[in-house]
Amino acid sequence: MIRKNGCNDVSNQSQGMTLIELLIVVIIIGVLTSVAYPSYSQYVKKSYRQQAINDMARIQLYIEQNRENPDAIMDSGICNQFCRTSPERYRIEITISPDDYLISAIPQASSGQRRDRCNGDTYTRLSLAESGEIHPEKCWQ
Repeated sequence: MIRKNGCNDVSNQSQGMTLIELLIVVIIIGVLTSVAYPSYSQYVKKSYRQQAINDMARIQLYIEQNRENPDAIMDSGICNQFCRTSPERYRIEITISPDDYLISAIPQASSGQRRDRCNGDTYTRLSLAESGEIHPEKCWQ
């Protein structure tokens, strides 16, 4: 006598991924990463550059309002806690003479910030003079 228990006869085949399918997924992720990472990296460098530019503008405003005491924002010509820019990314220097001043932000190589580009060109320093002259102009837009 054959007894039926109401269960269907199901084969025991597993439904996993093959090695080829897994390799294809890994390759696709690798290609997407290689395309997206450089854009992301440049975006991050640009945001740090913009922070340095903002700090330079803040310093300019402070100097214009406090010509008698500019030392409150710098230690030996380098911006102190007044600046929000990461010192690992940019070193902000201030040169003040009786007639004018120059504010500079120098990208640091240790952080990779020196590889930052403004409209395709690299630069070695951002500068803002008392006369309002900015350099390089492409970076300030």
